Amino acid sequence: MMKVTLSSVLNKFDSITLEQMSMVRLMNRIDTKYITKRENLIRFLSEMSEDYYVQEINNKRISLYHTMYMDTPDLQMYIAHQDDRSVRQKVRIREYVDSDLSFFEVKNRDNKGRIIKERIGLPDSKDYDNEKGVSFIEKQTPYNMQNLIPQLENSFERITLVNKEKTLRLTIDLNISFKNIQTRVKNDLLSDIVIIEIKHDGKLKPESRSLLKKLNIHQEKISKYCVGSVLTNPDLKYNRFKPKLYFIKKIINTDIDE
Repeated sequence: MMKVTLSSVLNKFDSITLEQMSMVRLMNRIDTKYITKRENLIRFLSEMSEDYYVQEINNKRISLYHTMYMDTPDLQMYIAHQDDRSVRQKVRIREYVDSDLSFFEVKNRDNKGRIIKERIGLPDSKDYDNEKGVSFIEKQTPYNMQNLIPQLENSFERITLVNKEKTLRLTIDLNISFKNIQTRVKNDLLSDIVIIEIKHDGKLKPESRSLLKKLNIHQEKISKYCVGSVLTNPDLKYNRFKPKLYFIKKIINTDIDE
């Protein structure tokens, strides 16, 4: 009997191009995240292939991402999350490796939980502190470029699905690893889990939620920036994130049917 692999499951999906995906940008949206073990991913995807497209770039259905997060030297954006402030921001440079695209991005979360993302294209992921980048930061955040320094890098692979109606995007992140630019500490604890994120405009109840519930895949808010910072900087206060780290470690050591 032929072994079912991630590639073989993804090949059952109809594909959608990056250009076609631009119709489903959802820059103003609600994000709902779920966490499970990587070994449960095939079972989840096997039940999605008829109702979803998978994004394909250069004949690849799993894309490599690299992100550099910026913050103030005293980590004001991290602290806003640790203090559970409803209004907060993240500033990052994201490199879409397989499509050779880089963006300077600001993610704003409002007091109703909506995510509003603004971004500008970069000719190179390292060329973010040019005149255009400085203007972008000053317009979109209360900071200026002199207030911000690189804090954390992460790399991960992403599978992007969109429903056949093109009203909802679903991303699956795997092989997540971190490197703290300031402490030089690396951590790959999250390489054993996948983060599933439903991105929609808030006007519908995604049908995939029922499947997630059926498979006992749990909803859990998680910030890669914050968790990665905690895992790579021993000096951080992280009371708010202790239950998340416990949850992640439990997921890694718990089977889906338990």
